Amino acid sequence: MKGVVYCTYFNRWYLSRGIALMRSLAKFVPEFTMEILCFDNETYTFLSSHDFGNISPVSLSEFEARHPELLAVKPTRSCSEYFFTCTSSWILDVFRRHTEASLVIYLDADMKFYASPRPLLEVIRDKNIIICDHNFERDYERQAKHGRFNVGFVAFRNNSVGLDCLSRWAADCIEWCYDRPVDGKYADQKYLDAWPARYGNHLCIAPKGVDLGPWGIGKDELTIERGIPYICGEPIVLYHYQGLRLLGKRQYYLGYYYHHSVSKILQILYEPYIRELLAVEEEFSLGGDGGNARYDRGSFLYRLFTGYWLGWSKLADVQLLIQRLFR
Repeated sequence: MKGVVYCTYFNRWYLSRGIALMRSLAKFVPEFTMEILCFDNETYTFLSSHDFGNISPVSLSEFEARHPELLAVKPTRSCSEYFFTCTSSWILDVFRRHTEASLVIYLDADMKFYASPRPLLEVIRDKNIIICDHNFERDYERQAKHGRFNVGFVAFRNNSVGLDCLSRWAADCIEWCYDRPVDGKYADQKYLDAWPARYGNHLCIAPKGVDLGPWGIGKDELTIERGIPYICGEPIVLYHYQGLRLLGKRQYYLGYYYHHSVSKILQILYEPYIRELLAVEEEFSLGGDGGNARYDRGSFLYRLFTGYWLGWSKLADVQLLIQRLFR
């Protein structure tokens, strides 16, 4: 896909997930170009010393030197809030260094491609802005305060419309970007709610199988054919593992509570991905995924009633019934 540049960012806690993302994209787009903003020196050193194809790691200090406006607000933001604040500026930075790019696609690091993005890019070739609807399965009013759209996948054309949208978004995030819903705003995400009305036919909402996350699976039929998962008969191109935590080598927490059968979701989407993360950690001696170090593992009872065990997905629905008794 000539003229397309991908970009993402992460720190050492998400290094195994970033590697899994790159490898999944390489399976379908062998010659992809990707820019990676490294939020710590460990990540920059690792990526600079390993060959993952045509990727370009950029250190945080190098990026911040080009964006003093971000440094100015950094003391007012938490770690996660600063990540959110940087998203739009990072995409803009990639455009400024890749003037030949016709399209820049941002991806969260905790995602995986299950099918080629080529058909998607053909469908949206005449659009200038591409965003993804959460398609909340339930509790829409409660969840919508965090934004109708998810920032895990956003794409912009290198033209006046795409760059205007991106520049306005970057300015908005520098002015206000906090991890709490306030006055119709939430982090970098809620700003996207205004884009459909503002940009009209210049904007495209991607199919449900792009940036699908746990919030959007619901009771829809989930199947798998020749290694590709499908939702309601449509291929899942890109799945977002937002909230997933590894509580150990054998236990994990989804970060999302389901009100219906979960065993098939675990078998098709989560357990193969978790095994891949564990294999990446072992391959590169990473010392554990971010879920082991970043989050408090909690008490035994907490892990018993909120986590699932690798290889025991068929019993997950029984565990779900137990969880309901304690909610």
